[in-house]
Amino acid sequence: MTVIEEGMALEDLKIELLTDIAGDDGTDSMRGDISAKRKQFVEKLDLWKEQYDRHVGPLLEEAAAAVVVAVQDAVHASFPLAAPDVDDPADDDTGQATTTAGKRRHPPTPPPRPPLWHEIDAVRIDLPSSYDPRVQRHASMVSVVEVEKTLRQVQAKAALDEVRTHIITNKAFKIQKHNVSGQKATTRATNQIRKKQQAINEAASKYRRARRTLITLGMKREDRTYRELKPEDVRKFTLYSAQQQLGQSKETPSWIWESFSFVEEQQDEKYRDFFDDGTGLWLLPSDRLFDMFLSVAGSLVQIKCPEAALGRAGPLIGGRDATNGALLLALQEALEQEGRCGGPVGSAG
Repeated sequence: MTVIEEGMALEDLKIELLTDIAGDDGTDSMRGDISAKRKQFVEKLDLWKEQYDRHVGPLLEEAAAAVVVAVQDAVHASFPLAAPDVDDPADDDTGQATTTAGKRRHPPTPPPRPPLWHEIDAVRIDLPSSYDPRVQRHASMVSVVEVEKTLRQVQAKAALDEVRTHIITNKAFKIQKHNVSGQKATTRATNQIRKKQQAINEAASKYRRARRTLITLGMKREDRTYRELKPEDVRKFTLYSAQQQLGQSKETPSWIWESFSFVEEQQDEKYRDFFDDGTGLWLLPSDRLFDMFLSVAGSLVQIKCPEAALGRAGPLIGGRDATNGALLLALQEALEQEGRCGGPVGSAG
């Protein structure tokens, strides 16, 4: 792991720690977990700073000195760090500050944070993206900037894949909730949906942070691969076609469902065999049929993997396309995470 990767891992640990502190329920168990995680964070941070100063520090000093000479000391107070910027509310971590009917809608004000939260929040993890653009562009910094740019692209792509996965699983859980009875089962299903929605929000926030960092590293805001993720973009798959019948959904698909390269890039042999065989590449002609398919799949979740429902769902399905292989892969992976499905796609008996 490079020093840049370690810094990014520290960022994730910091966010995880802040989330735990904000959600502290006051129990001894929770307090113990927070204390242990804080200790781990501080220890890793100290080691990382030593390595970062050794490997990146000299490059940074050279670049900063050259910029100061070039602009004749006309630099802002934060230099060599980037100047403070006004956050773009349409692309913040939550994506909730949007404009509707000419009025800006802001997320609710969070409750007061405890001192420990502010202590951790104040910790800086300054990677190449944290510095003034003129410093980033200097010859001595080009290589480390490119390393971070590549890693952020990987981070953004992985986060978007997580968003897709959790959206699909959340939909399956909602359908499954209609098929359960009894207070205990209903409560469990509700908790699953709530946790999955939280996972969607966290993955979306991670994508937005990665995208914002890519912009500070020189990516254009109009980039067509790493687009702005608005709240209305985070929704389930839909497919609109001229063949849809009256009364069916005509909602155009969110851009997040336009690319399924992660199916083609899947390296795990058990998944590659499934997709190469083609048994799971199905095209669902409408949003309504997608819901019906998930309903069939959801009814079999308790006894086998959802792709075992393909035979029963066959009459609802027409054509083949990698898009739906991606949907099945995402649903499969999510169900495995929930401990419901033990084998690879297509292996259930």
